[in-house]
Amino acid sequence: MSNYDYDVIVIGGGAAGLTASGMASSLGARTLLVEADRPGGDCTWTGCVPSKRLLRIAQTVKEISLGEEVGLHVENFTIDFSKVMESVRSVREEIYAESDSPEALAKHNVEVLKGRASFIDPHRLQVVGTGGERELSARYVVICAGAAPRLLEIEGLQPELIQTSESIFELKALPSRLAIVGGGAIGVELGQAFQRLGSNVTIVEAGESILSNAEPEVAELLADKLRGEGISLLLNQRILSGRAEGDCIQLQLQKNESDRLATEVLESDLLLAAVGRLPNVAGLNLESAGVDYDETGITINHSCQTSTSHIYACGDIAKGSDFTHVAENMAKTAITRILLKIPSTWERSLIPAITYTDPEVAQVGMRMADLKKSGKAFNTIRFPYSHIDRARIEGRGDGMILVHYLPLTGKILGAHIVGAHAGELIHEIALAMRNSLSLREISNTVHAYPSWSQGVRRAADQIYVQTGSAGALKMLGKVFGYRGEVSKIIGTDEVV
Repeated sequence: MSNYDYDVIVIGGGAAGLTASGMASSLGARTLLVEADRPGGDCTWTGCVPSKRLLRIAQTVKEISLGEEVGLHVENFTIDFSKVMESVRSVREEIYAESDSPEALAKHNVEVLKGRASFIDPHRLQVVGTGGERELSARYVVICAGAAPRLLEIEGLQPELIQTSESIFELKALPSRLAIVGGGAIGVELGQAFQRLGSNVTIVEAGESILSNAEPEVAELLADKLRGEGISLLLNQRILSGRAEGDCIQLQLQKNESDRLATEVLESDLLLAAVGRLPNVAGLNLESAGVDYDETGITINHSCQTSTSHIYACGDIAKGSDFTHVAENMAKTAITRILLKIPSTWERSLIPAITYTDPEVAQVGMRMADLKKSGKAFNTIRFPYSHIDRARIEGRGDGMILVHYLPLTGKILGAHIVGAHAGELIHEIALAMRNSLSLREISNTVHAYPSWSQGVRRAADQIYVQTGSAGALKMLGKVFGYRGEVSKIIGTDEVV
């Protein structure tokens, strides 16, 4: 190792890079983190932190408006949008100073160098920053350069008029009308937040529904909720062209209705593109390192190892990674393999995915369409939030827990939840799936009353009804002289 300047160089200071550099340093490796801007990455600056802060403030606005229903009268309530955004930016700075800044990282013996890195050869990097150019070498390199919002090109509209998640949190004035292109997690989260803060929001989605990766009936329940709050959802729409008239942006939309093409004009004061992200592979000179990649990211194996054995890739820049929690898991996997020499595999299949709207949408495992395509025999449990006592107490009965499972064993194949605290409830099911626990074992576990998680247990209770045929139960009743009728636990079931 003495032939190299560092044991490990990490390129990129987002979630994956922070985890990789911190863990490498804690294991005794001389570690350098190279970051082009400020550590923290998308999650701290333009993703998880600011969006969830904005959502929390918007939720408070909603709760105040609902106060009238329970006798809480708030007069002369106003929203100072500039202060709202100041609060969003303030939280970013707090988290950065406490956890992500070079000073904070130095406490963990992580050296930080500001600059852009590119490969000279498999072990040498050129870093160009404000201090000039430096050539550095490392025995191992971990690429965590992340991704950036996919830019939206609209004929007739200047690119600088289109906001992305990298610019939207710098707004100082609330747009009266906000058009969002893209009905994925980013689009619906920000759409609901801005609608609650006072914008008139329209979401334009090319597909047949929002949240295309979610279970369709779950996505539809959320869509109904968003419509009920005043958000306009324009589905199956594509943008033909655009133009700017003063402060107004006009979009020409086209929708395929039956056999004829219908067009309409959407007017807005601000346009946000939420149409996905692209990995930051440009400028790294990966060819000089022998690292295989394409426009979808760097190719890696189960240990996050690239085509060059001592170079690893983690987070959004690697193929198959989309979430902060996956990026962290990948970084731990890579450093474990690099420094401890322990074979390790990053989690690919049982990844909880959460959309932090109100109600939240959470999922883990397989969807119904995937299961039908696989040819597996499975049952489906649906349990409504309206029969969870905690939900009724808090007036949050709009939701559903949906679970797919194997009929004989009760093994869980996939779970999909839409409702309050869905993002927390999904983890109990993810833990059960990872440890091969069945619905029966969840059902047999005592859950405190009245808790939200009792909804998961009550959904699991239904397996006893579904796996015991009505005929067998009636026969049992005759043997023991029971006089009632066999009934079904609340909820619906489906055998596929």
